[in-house]
Amino acid sequence: MNPTRVLYVASATDLFLQRPPLSTHVKELSEVMALSPECEVRLLVPRFGVIKERPNNIHETIRLSGINIPMGKDRISLVVKVPSVRGVKLPIYFVDNEELFERKGVFTDAKGNFYADNDIRALFFCKSVLAIVEKLSWIPHIIHCHGWMTSFIPVYLKRAYTESHALKHTKSIYTLYEDSFDHRFSPEILKYVRYKQVKTSDLEGILPETVGYEDLTNLAIDHADKVTRTFETPENPIWENISYAKGDYAPCTQEAEEIYLSLYQEMQAK
Repeated sequence: MNPTRVLYVASATDLFLQRPPLSTHVKELSEVMALSPECEVRLLVPRFGVIKERPNNIHETIRLSGINIPMGKDRISLVVKVPSVRGVKLPIYFVDNEELFERKGVFTDAKGNFYADNDIRALFFCKSVLAIVEKLSWIPHIIHCHGWMTSFIPVYLKRAYTESHALKHTKSIYTLYEDSFDHRFSPEILKYVRYKQVKTSDLEGILPETVGYEDLTNLAIDHADKVTRTFETPENPIWENISYAKGDYAPCTQEAEEIYLSLYQEMQAK
């Protein structure tokens, strides 16, 4: 069997931004798999403003930049950047847009207030990931999504990319972390969710008028080809309305690497 091509998508990796356990798990898992002869791996993350370009040798890649991502009636320019990291054999790409990501905080401001447009930032990120893959000459067998910021990727793969030459056979894994928030987003979000074959009306039946963490998480769970979780039983009451039990338990430990390698190969073979 040819190596399994896996694209990791996450809000952070410890290589550039420490937000454990997600960022730590993503770094360790992606780096180990990148060294495996049974996998070909790439990683795609947002370039939040707290990730400085000069110290990390981050620069724009013109070949992948210049895509305009539709967001409602507007189109937002996508800038793709890559870092130069010594000793890391893992191709990494940053999704960037000055208006959405160039801030002093990641998801909250200096006072700890949740950014009201974090839904738009997540949507732009997910749409950008898939647009970048279509432009790459590297087609993943599996997109492994980590955390709520990647929640829209499974539904887009299932509903918006069924005719895509690059992505019509790509499967998704969604890994859950206990990274919940209490904020509920404006009903305006539904206007921005439509993309390619996905219309606003398609989402109205599966997303409520105001969207919260549990809605995004269940959206990903319901559309991913496979779901895993990094915890056994969540303590936060917000999880009472989330179908987290559907996910196989795969803790953030060394054993998880063997679990995922087996899972990737199983999914590729189907």
